[in-house]
Amino acid sequence: MMVIKDAQQCLNHYQHVPAPAFFCKAAWDLVTCWPPTKPGTVTKQPCPPLIGLDTSKYVYRMCLDNGEWYSSDETGTAGYSNYSECFLKNNGPLSQNNQYITTKEDLELVKVTEDAIGLSALSVTLIALFVSLALITFCVSQRTNRRIVLVPLFVSALLESTASLIHIRLPEIAQLAEDAIACQATAFLTRFFGLAFYAWILVLALYYFFRACHWTIETDHVLIMYLLGFGVPASFTPLWMATVRYVMPDSKIQCQLDTAHATRWITEGPKLACLFAAAVMFTTALVIVVTTHNIPAKMHNMSTKTHNISASRNSHFRRYLRHCCVRELVLVLYLAPVEAFTWITALSKMSDSGEVAVGYLKVALYNVRGLVLALVVCFLDLELWGCCRRPILVT
Repeated sequence: MMVIKDAQQCLNHYQHVPAPAFFCKAAWDLVTCWPPTKPGTVTKQPCPPLIGLDTSKYVYRMCLDNGEWYSSDETGTAGYSNYSECFLKNNGPLSQNNQYITTKEDLELVKVTEDAIGLSALSVTLIALFVSLALITFCVSQRTNRRIVLVPLFVSALLESTASLIHIRLPEIAQLAEDAIACQATAFLTRFFGLAFYAWILVLALYYFFRACHWTIETDHVLIMYLLGFGVPASFTPLWMATVRYVMPDSKIQCQLDTAHATRWITEGPKLACLFAAAVMFTTALVIVVTTHNIPAKMHNMSTKTHNISASRNSHFRRYLRHCCVRELVLVLYLAPVEAFTWITALSKMSDSGEVAVGYLKVALYNVRGLVLALVVCFLDLELWGCCRRPILVT
């Protein structure tokens, strides 16, 4: 076995070892040389033959999902090697009262638990989105333009959740995990459909604003809606990928979705802008509906009965539209803090149990966004509750 004595010798030893760019790079921790390692895995090396160490045991090191070595607050960006098994009983500072995640079991438990939470949340979300899409397709009136907006909204959310699910499972699929193109493809698709998800929420806000103002939605308006819904992600997602490739041609960030780097704002910025604009539009539509009655005046040739039916339908329409605006506003007020929380926690290194718990919460909240969409926009919708009845919202 070759004995490596310094960082340069360690790097030289592995410089010709083929490894995708998104792997954790070879590292030297002053004692042990670590090879390039697949993200989301724990690697081990025999304990070094030093005084007080048991050479029959192993030292562990974890490569995180973002392609960086796991670090504690004490080790900073250099990474953390767990030598706790190497020390003989009651010998060494890592054998007692360590506040950090130190054992192989702890490291693996963090990864397994996080993946389990993500997979469970995404699985439930996918089921809910499939059911919602079926209900919208068959129960929302064909005579309304609302279905034209809701279908691509739910399709975008469905495809984003699917791409996220594949991305979580990627490190376990050996052929794909070693292929940088497959990794980058899942990252690109997740960002594309994630941004499309938010862009179509903005389109839905515009639709309700038009309906609140009693404006007729023409074919040209529908075309503009589709250009906005898919044009925003089609513009910013390729720009993000191209920028990352130019700024960091050898970086692992091309394959990661939650890395705290400035290039993230190329797609995160438009997301937040869409949410802000949607909140403004939903609120404006809600104010218009609440403050404006727009009861049709009785025409000279209109019977009292016909006039009363028209007024009743108008009142029913306004009540339904108010219900829709409130629900969608609740959705936006959920998504915006989740996006901010995800960005803040991406800066965390998860070095202690408290930060690990926050990481679990982030994974859960972020991966149930599609479920919240299904609950708020579909399952609580009055028209879908009365699926077999006359549609409430007419063109």
